Amino acid sequence: MANIVKIPWLAAAVILAAASGAAAASIINKDAASQTIIVDDGSGRSEISIPTGGDVSVCPNGCLITFPDGESQALSGAEIIEITASTVSIK
Repeated sequence: MANIVKIPWLAAAVILAAASGAAAASIINKDAASQTIIVDDGSGRSEISIPTGGDVSVCPNGCLITFPDGESQALSGAEIIEITASTVSIK
């Protein structure tokens, strides 16, 4: 019997988006501490921890992100977001 590895739905979506060449929002943590964001893509919510110096790609089809400071922002999937000194900057 084959072993099946379970991948959280958001991780699977990110992998599929990368494989298909779809654009996704990039979140870069330049803060001195790990940061956690909440992603709501309409079909569910996930918490994603971003380590210091780390980055993640999310929301290839748009979503709502809640940042560590409690601010929520709708993303289209093409943004570059930086977290520095607990401040969020969207480009």
